[in-house]
Amino acid sequence: AAVSLSAAELLRDDVAEVLQAQVAEAGLDLRSLLLGITEDALLDRVAATSIARLSALRGQGAAIALEDFGTGNAGLAQLLRMPLDAVRLDRAFTARLGTDGRAERVVEGVIRLAHSLQLSVVAAGVEDAAQAALLRAMGCDGLQGGLLAPPMAGEALRGWLAGRHALPAGPPGP
Repeated sequence: AAVSLSAAELLRDDVAEVLQAQVAEAGLDLRSLLLGITEDALLDRVAATSIARLSALRGQGAAIALEDFGTGNAGLAQLLRMPLDAVRLDRAFTARLGTDGRAERVVEGVIRLAHSLQLSVVAAGVEDAAQAALLRAMGCDGLQGGLLAPPMAGEALRGWLAGRHALPAGPPGP
């Protein structure tokens, strides 16, 4: 499951405890989460605190992703200083797949760069099978968007997750 954390949430002294309690209440643990942070959490005025809190959460098993990668002002240097496991490619790029060769080359480059840094890539905003097929062919590690599931509130998400866990395992993907 993916959960987004704001810069303000990361500044809370009890962010790890609150998050652990909420995750436990949902019947999950931190190892099942991909915690997304936006580039505003990396601004100089909050970066040191954010890095410390993210490192603590990562040490407890959560994976950390930089959200909306490629659209903000943080720059590539953040990939070196943050305790990251993944980048989430912004939907501005996925929306153009199949119609814009430049966007496809950028996505391919981001995937190669991330993989060379041992980071996973999750593409946001995947709305159709053609986009999903292109992303898989490029080596994208994960997909998010309406093709897979609509946005949903907590209770609906619990039911959806429970249904997913009840499904028998299918054959491995291509």
